[in-house]
Amino acid sequence: MWVVGALGAMCGVCLGSIFWILPVDQLVAQFRTSLNQDQLNQFGNLDLGQLVRGIYTAMGALSLLISVLILVLAGFVRKGNRGATIAALVIYILLAIVSALGVLVCVVEALTIMPAALLVGVLWLAIGGVAGLTLFWLVQSLRTSTLSKQQLPMDYIRLQQQAGLQTPGYGYGTPPGWPQQNLGPLPPPPRKDDLPPPPT
Repeated sequence: MWVVGALGAMCGVCLGSIFWILPVDQLVAQFRTSLNQDQLNQFGNLDLGQLVRGIYTAMGALSLLISVLILVLAGFVRKGNRGATIAALVIYILLAIVSALGVLVCVVEALTIMPAALLVGVLWLAIGGVAGLTLFWLVQSLRTSTLSKQQLPMDYIRLQQQAGLQTPGYGYGTPPGWPQQNLGPLPPPPRKDDLPPPPT
């Protein structure tokens, strides 16, 4: 989770800032020359440069936010926190779903519009594979923490039985864990002849 969070944070920063550094206007102009008149009419007077910058900035900010959340949860998951593990499971399930959709979209684009979209599809496939592997580890961690919590009371009872501890009650008695001493038989009660004479 720490590796994925760090890589995701770097990708988010790069994705959000790259189109503010690149000459987007030239890229948009080249993109417009590759379209026919009907496709250009669909865009109308829309400023594609600002649209591309806005979309990729939002995607970079979202990637950075999710990556920071993963980094924060990683420490709690390492300590065996059940709530953090469940939250990480939810994040990675959503990441796996988004990766599967990304692969599907890239395959469709590669078959219809742009064959180079397969490279982006391979990237989404790698992200999905890492998400699936991390999901497997998170499920194992959750199962281990659940079993250990169920085992603790049984271990405590077993230790009590092995140590011979008694359940403490009310009143006087031998404190739990103290060995009872064998003092031998009780002395016989005094005889009537051994009693002193009554006072006069």
